[in-house]
Amino acid sequence: MIPAEKLYELEANSSLYGTHTRLYRDNMLKAFQFNILLFSKLLSNPQFNGDDDDFKPRLYTASPWSVSLGSAPGQSKSRWLNTPLHNSLIFKDNRIQWEAIFFTNRHECSNRGLNCKSLPMMRLYPQSNYDRSKILFRNQLLLMCEGKYICQVQDFKLNLAYLGGNSTLAYPCPDDKLTYLFVVRPEYVAT
Repeated sequence: MIPAEKLYELEANSSLYGTHTRLYRDNMLKAFQFNILLFSKLLSNPQFNGDDDDFKPRLYTASPWSVSLGSAPGQSKSRWLNTPLHNSLIFKDNRIQWEAIFFTNRHECSNRGLNCKSLPMMRLYPQSNYDRSKILFRNQLLLMCEGKYICQVQDFKLNLAYLGGNSTLAYPCPDDKLTYLFVVRPEYVAT
C-alpha cells in the first residue's frame, strides 16, 4: 500500500487520475482504510478479503524500510536502520531500531556471540522491544548486482541469512559486484 501522505498527493499529481477516476477512488479508499484502521477492524467487515493481494506485505526498498551494505573491501559491514513499527499510520510514532551486519569471518560472528554455519552471513536484528503478538516481521535480503538489478531474494530466518558464492545465484553477477539490501517487512497479526 502507498503511505497515506503520498495517497493524498496522488490525485493532484497523477496524469492518469482523470482517465481512471473510479478505479483510483476505489483503490484509494482501500489504501486509506489499510493505512488508518487496525487490521482487526478491517477483518470485522464481511466484505473485507484479507487474502486480497492488495493487503499482502510489500517489499519497500525506499527509506526508511531498507539499508544497503556492499561487499567491496573498505565498505562498512554494519549499519543501523530506524523504521516505524508498521507502515500503518497507527504505528507511525512507534519506532524500532535494527542493526544490519555483514559477517565475512568466524571471528566477527564469535565477537557477537554467534556461530556462523557458513559465510558470508547476514544479520538483521531488532534492537528495540515491540509487541510480538501484534507485529510479525518477514524481513528479506535482496542481492543487487552492479547496483542495477535484483539477482536473488532471500528470507531472514531467526534474523539470519546465509549466502553461498556467486555460483549459487540464479543469475550470477559479473565480478561479484553485489550490494546487499536489508529490507524490513512488518506484518500486522490479526487477533
